[in-house]
Amino acid sequence: MARKIYGKVNVENFKPPGTLLRVVAWDADIDEDDHMGIAPVGEDDSYSIEYKDEKWDWSPAEAVSQWRPDIYIVVEYFDPLGAFWRPLNKSKVYSNQDVREDREIDISVTLPNTDARTVYGRLTDTNGEPLKGFTVTAWDEDPTAQRSAEPRGEAPAIAGGVGGGEFMGSAVTDENGEYRIHYDKNWWDQVGHWSVRAGAGAWWRPDVFIKVLDESGSGVLYRSPTRQNVLQGTGVRIDAKIDR
Repeated sequence: MARKIYGKVNVENFKPPGTLLRVVAWDADIDEDDHMGIAPVGEDDSYSIEYKDEKWDWSPAEAVSQWRPDIYIVVEYFDPLGAFWRPLNKSKVYSNQDVREDREIDISVTLPNTDARTVYGRLTDTNGEPLKGFTVTAWDEDPTAQRSAEPRGEAPAIAGGVGGGEFMGSAVTDENGEYRIHYDKNWWDQVGHWSVRAGAGAWWRPDVFIKVLDESGSGVLYRSPTRQNVLQGTGVRIDAKIDR
């Protein structure tokens, strides 16, 4: 199909669940670049943009298809903390593109601050060996009377119950004993935990702890100390050494 720009966007670091990426295509010009199209990046990391048959650039030396754009793409990331699209990477310019042919452009990007709103760490036994396949749950510790009235998700039916905390998410450790839990932007604590901008969800600070369930999920093996007043713009690392 003519007038198509397509390819893959490779994220070189961790990509949190729900990450939004898009590709914007441009025609490079001496004065002001022309916008050619925009498309979201799919779950399979692919994108596809079909641009119109416009008078992008004029190449009088070409006998056929005289209008030939100088194409490049920019990958943008939706920053959940600032609520805006942030440019991540720009491709080289593919000059004098024949509009009768498609242009494939693959590109790699690195996401900024992938630890934002993330609880992560590593589980080991007392000998320092990694523990694989263990369920880790993250919680916001708050006395019931001090919690925000904002609605939040219910905890899953797992061992350990709520137990004085608000469920934030869960993950299973990998072969290295590592886990990573990305929690939602939410009103985790009341007014006493606000910072910078009162009322903005990104600035609520949960008091985070984890519970580690046994292999069967029938009991709690470990409950970590609580990390107080965690800023959502950064991650919190909680490692655990478990006697097995």
